Amino acid sequence: MTRWAMIVTAALAASPAPAVTRLEAAAANVQLGLQLCISNGRVPEAAIAAFQAAGFSYEIEDFGGGPTDILHWFYAPGNTAHIAVIGDPARPECRVTTEQFGVTHGVPFVGQVLGQLYPGFFEPGNMENTPPIVPGGANPSYRKCTGFVGWNGQRPIVIEIGNAGQDPVCVEDGTMQVMVML
Repeated sequence: MTRWAMIVTAALAASPAPAVTRLEAAAANVQLGLQLCISNGRVPEAAIAAFQAAGFSYEIEDFGGGPTDILHWFYAPGNTAHIAVIGDPARPECRVTTEQFGVTHGVPFVGQVLGQLYPGFFEPGNMENTPPIVPGGANPSYRKCTGFVGWNGQRPIVIEIGNAGQDPVCVEDGTMQVMVML
């Protein structure tokens, strides 16, 4: 757990009137969620242990198709963020969502977090090397915001950003979802 996340968690637990704002708590929990996803998201059992050790509550959603058809849900204290780990070993994915801030704040925030946690590893862009899609830019309503790519040996870690929901897109609605394809 990062120092900032520990401070936020301790402040939330220690006081009935939090010493930090809900936005600060959400930012800390999104940062922690991203770190735990990148470090543990490929193996659901590792993700379960890491998120629970960090104080997230856990629920499982089984769609009946075996291990590849299971969602592992983690909820941050104060419901400031939630994370879904998709248990498909062929296409591991982790989604970090908050309803406390949107993509306009979220895209640069995620870039800052990645630069802080993994200096020099992630670069802005996508696998198609197309012009960036940014909040408020031309035709963002049907595509995700341009995110970040990091190379882990021969396999990239691709991070995309959109609003919260089933089909996230680069539209500001006060919510954000970060999709981490491992």
